[in-house]
Amino acid sequence: MLTFELLPLALIVSVIIIGGPLTAIIAVRVFNYWYGNIRVNPVATGLAEDQGSPLGLLVTWDNESFDYKISRIRLEYTELFRGGISLATSFTFEDKQAKKRSFVLPLKLIPNELKILTAFQDERELKRSQLIFEVEATDGRTVRKRVSKKALIAALTKTPVDAAKLEADVLAPKEADTWSVAARIFPWRKVVEVVSDAPKSKGPSAGGSAVAQIFDFIISKVWIEPGCIVCDACENEAPDVFQVLADTCIVRDNAPLVNTGSIVAAAEGCPVDVIKYDRAPKPA
Repeated sequence: MLTFELLPLALIVSVIIIGGPLTAIIAVRVFNYWYGNIRVNPVATGLAEDQGSPLGLLVTWDNESFDYKISRIRLEYTELFRGGISLATSFTFEDKQAKKRSFVLPLKLIPNELKILTAFQDERELKRSQLIFEVEATDGRTVRKRVSKKALIAALTKTPVDAAKLEADVLAPKEADTWSVAARIFPWRKVVEVVSDAPKSKGPSAGGSAVAQIFDFIISKVWIEPGCIVCDACENEAPDVFQVLADTCIVRDNAPLVNTGSIVAAAEGCPVDVIKYDRAPKPA
């Protein structure tokens, strides 16, 4: 049976047969561009953490057909759930050190950064974490590849890459550029709590993280618009109202809407602003 991966090859062969020699030359060039261009994949290096890093990147291309000089590799990691971590870093080669052949680069990350990339608590966290590797050449060409955290961890369990078979250079472990940043995903989130109709408290709440607020309305209806990224924030804030599913979030059947503060906090804490609600006057 013809698989999706073989479909481009089948189309090229068909065009060659129908079009003749000139078409064959064009097809070969297209095929080489498609399959011989820059590729980047996470690999196991076989190195211990104190030797450099067990995590590396394999950057390959057809060295004879493409005269590339690779100058920088960027790594962007994001956890798409409440309290998740975002990590951005890069590895830069100076112009004279730009890489002209396929290579394996052990990523010399600090222990905390390596832990962010490789540690996880459950399968759900793996599915909601993603990495983007960006390879930049001196001529401005950029290739980006999205990799799941699950695929990254699977790569680390495999046999270390054999660079000799791939005709790739093995580089020395390289430290990240100094601008690297790790941060929480939702640093702007404001926690709201309901207080009585008494005057507002002058000091902070007991936890020190909530903003006391008196509401002069009640919530009559709650709904979720398209675009949910299943980050868990709303269910953590108001579990009796919201339920996070595998690929979206819903409002529970007959959900109690009495806790105005929790619903407002869930709406304000939603990173994609898809939680909406209707207000009604507060009963006298």
